[in-house]
Amino acid sequence: RSNLLEGLGVVTSTDCRASERKGDKTSEIQYMHILNKLLPEDIRVLAWAPVTADFSARFSCLQRTYKYLFPKGSLDISRMQAAAQKFVGEHDFRNFCKMDVAGGTTNFRRRILSFDINPLDNR
Repeated sequence: RSNLLEGLGVVTSTDCRASERKGDKTSEIQYMHILNKLLPEDIRVLAWAPVTADFSARFSCLQRTYKYLFPKGSLDISRMQAAAQKFVGEHDFRNFCKMDVAGGTTNFRRRILSFDINPLDNR
């Protein structure tokens, strides 16, 4: 939901008038600030962008970035780094995908641009 009255991603409602709302209607709601106040400290929202009403985070997305943090423990980082490089490039990931052929998903090829494993500290 947007605090703005018009523009990309702004959806008008039929049951209320946005122009009758109290407060500033020229600046966006501070989504990141609001969400980060509610989330645990180890989970952060870094950015957001308005999208069209038919946007699907699963199917419309052109690129994703994932970052996982976990304790090193007794993991062999150099072996993990070598194994990670085997994912780089374009491969058929049908064994990792949710099978939704009835929903129209027939392409299981994905391109991994980079895969890095880096220790953060000695923990």
